[in-house]
Amino acid sequence: TQSILYYTANAGANTTLNVRGNSSVTLDSLMPTNDSYTLVFINTVGTTAYTTNTFQIDGNTIVPSWTNGLSPASSVSLSNAKQSYTYTIFKTGSNAFTVLGSFTEYQ
Repeated sequence: TQSILYYTANAGANTTLNVRGNSSVTLDSLMPTNDSYTLVFINTVGTTAYTTNTFQIDGNTIVPSWTNGLSPASSVSLSNAKQSYTYTIFKTGSNAFTVLGSFTEYQ
């Protein structure tokens, strides 16, 4: 329902991001094959630098290909920062997706 999601409250744990159509409709049923969708998730962290460590589409975990091969889990997370995750989802077939991700922190 939205392409930018901004959490303004400090994260209390690592996050799983699950992309879907809505509570009863799958993203797979909404996207035609060979279509793409880009979304941004902005997470606010406080003194403990939590990260978004799992990405899912319709409840199925997908490991994105990250810019320069560096996932957020392998990066040094900053405390008291805004984390910006950009995902481009390509539908390659029925329930088949390729996801490209980029991660930036702002302080």
